[in-house]
Amino acid sequence: MSEMKRSFHQKGDVVVVKTTVENEDLKPKDILQTIQNFEQELQKMDQQLVQMEAQRSQIEKNKAHTQELFKDISKYKSWAETYQDAKAKQLIPELAEKLKAEIEKDFKPENGEQTEEQIKQTKWLQLQTRLSTHPEVSESLNQEHIRKYVYTEPLVVNPF
Repeated sequence: MSEMKRSFHQKGDVVVVKTTVENEDLKPKDILQTIQNFEQELQKMDQQLVQMEAQRSQIEKNKAHTQELFKDISKYKSWAETYQDAKAKQLIPELAEKLKAEIEKDFKPENGEQTEEQIKQTKWLQLQTRLSTHPEVSESLNQEHIRKYVYTEPLVVNPF
């Protein structure tokens, strides 16, 4: 095997890497072995290309199938959103009243170090958290509607 040598020298504001390879004598055996190695590499690459094409074909079929399912189920999007809106408007205020009472009963301020406003905000955050993680809410509403009606456009105004 030929030996490669590298040397470095600075040229202005860059470092130049000079690489030199010594001459090598190849015997017929070495030439044939090298050719065989190249042939094997090329065959392996051809096989990989065939596999990639098969994968691409399968992905395209899966994509077409998924697009068809998406198109079919998207027909029900408006209905589902209307249903979720109605369910949220019925469920969240109802649960908020129950959870507010629990928070009022369970809440203990931290050694009187919180202001009235901080206490109100802490209770409000607890109410929002309990609403968003309540089993009835998480089983009935998708995440987008929970986020919308508990945090972004709350159906319940801070009752504290």
